[in-house]
Amino acid sequence: MRARRTTLTAVAAAVLLLTAACGDAGSSGGATTAASASGSALTTWQQCTTSGQHSQYVTDVAEASGKAGVTGTPTVKINGKNITKTLTTPDALVAAVKAAKS
Repeated sequence: MRARRTTLTAVAAAVLLLTAACGDAGSSGGATTAASASGSALTTWQQCTTSGQHSQYVTDVAEASGKAGVTGTPTVKINGKNITKTLTTPDALVAAVKAAKS
C-alpha cells in the first residue's frame, strides 16, 4: 500500500506541476482542475500538458523532491530536518522555528 500511495503522490505532484507550468485552466488564481475548465481554456491546458513542453521540468522537480525526502504535501523542513510529523499544532511550528533560531 505504501508504494501505491507514493506513486499516487507523485502523480498528483506531476499534475500540480503541469498546472503551474501551463497556467491555470481558466481561473485567475490557484490550481484548478482541467475538469472545471471549458472551451479554449481547456484546449490550451490540454495542449500544454500533452505536448511534453514541460516534461523535463516535471521530471527534474520530482527527482529533486524524492532526493530531498519529500513524499507529500505539506513537507516542512527546518535546517534540512523534516519536522512535518511533529507539527500537531500551529504553536508547534512556532516553537520549532524559535528553536532553530537559537
